[in-house]
Amino acid sequence: MQILDLTMSFLLSWLEQHCSGLLSAGAEFGVFLNSLGINATTLLDAVCIAVLYSILRRVYFLPFQKLIHARRRKTVEDALAAEKIRAEAEARQLQYQEKVAQERAELRAMYDLAKRQSQDQETDVIARARDEAKKIAQHASEAAAHEREALLTQMGSEVDVLAEHVAAQLVSGLS
Repeated sequence: MQILDLTMSFLLSWLEQHCSGLLSAGAEFGVFLNSLGINATTLLDAVCIAVLYSILRRVYFLPFQKLIHARRRKTVEDALAAEKIRAEAEARQLQYQEKVAQERAELRAMYDLAKRQSQDQETDVIARARDEAKKIAQHASEAAAHEREALLTQMGSEVDVLAEHVAAQLVSGLS
């Protein structure tokens, strides 16, 4: 308590020396503060709180605020980087889908070409087989016609020989 009184008297003497004009206002202000129940202890508490706040501000609050701002800045930067990566991934996915569509179109074209070629080959094979079958049938028909002619000729000559033979036996049997 003595320290407070000494501190207050020191402050008042200092104010008296440097601020003589304010002293009368200070005395009135002191009376006003005493009427509110504020004494030297309250003022000392306020000074201590102000000093403690300024120390804590420099030692704790400002570094913590810097840390929070750095964290926020890093979070924003990371969010922007993530957005950029997502955009790149979407672009690559679109490129991949376009490439897949292109490859599918090429494969479809190749499949259609191969199918058309196989159908053309099938048509050619069937046409050649028909031509071959016609040739074989025509050849068989010609061979059958030729054989028929030969058989008819042979039968015609054999009929003449047979008729002569039958007629000779009939004549010899009658005689």
